Amino acid sequence: MSNLSFRDLFDKFPSSECDTNVATASPGGRFYNRDDMYSDSLSVDSVNQDGADDAADLGSNYMYGDDEEEEQGRDEDDEDDDMRLDEGFSDGDGNDDNMNSIDENRQDKVITPLGDLILVVGGNEVRVRVHSAVIRDAAPTMLNGIQASERKPAELRLPDEEPEAIELLCKIWHCTTGLASTPTPRVMFLMAQSASKFSAISRASLMARIWIKDLSASEKTQDLWYLLVTASLMRMGDYFATISRHLVMNHSGSFRNLIGHGEMDSVALQLTREFPASTL
Repeated sequence: MSNLSFRDLFDKFPSSECDTNVATASPGGRFYNRDDMYSDSLSVDSVNQDGADDAADLGSNYMYGDDEEEEQGRDEDDEDDDMRLDEGFSDGDGNDDNMNSIDENRQDKVITPLGDLILVVGGNEVRVRVHSAVIRDAAPTMLNGIQASERKPAELRLPDEEPEAIELLCKIWHCTTGLASTPTPRVMFLMAQSASKFSAISRASLMARIWIKDLSASEKTQDLWYLLVTASLMRMGDYFATISRHLVMNHSGSFRNLIGHGEMDSVALQLTREFPASTL
């Protein structure tokens, strides 16, 4: 038996015959070039006159080992795919429910990535992913008997709601970290409308009080009006009195311009009669 290094094999055999096979005959399936093969050696039983057959055998043996590794890798990938199916990434019909819940084009919102319920909100169908147990506890009238699971999240359509309002309510209910910034008075108003509709005022009133206190210093009539409606919907009599007083003192036009916010229209009409623009 003779010991031949890779350098000996390359020097002995024409490159056209053995470069491809010998280059793959390396431990661990790695590929080498001519310059880094001085230290690698390989024992062969015999080398025939031109050496091409032995080189081909060496290459095929190691390539077979690589095929086994590749086959093993494919098996592991298949196992990963099975795990994804078990975890609910697909419903078995080729539809990827969980991935569909995150769409950058629709600016979807993920309140919790493990949620088992997707709220499809507004005309643009913004999808908000939440925990059904949290929603059921905070707004029991919203679910209407919907059954959800992590494997295949259920969808609840809320076409008449505003995405900003539902997202804010869900953040409050889930106690997320995205509540550091104060929402605009308009979003506060929209949130109050949705909370009132779904009998969820008590679960949102604490954060609403904090935000209204910060926003009530505004001198903009439209902002104050949004806050006044919010205080009314969320049954905050103290803030309603404070904001209405501030609104009357700072408004310089007709209160008729404020009509158009549902149940608060009567308040605007009353202010119009009691404080006509000429007296302000």
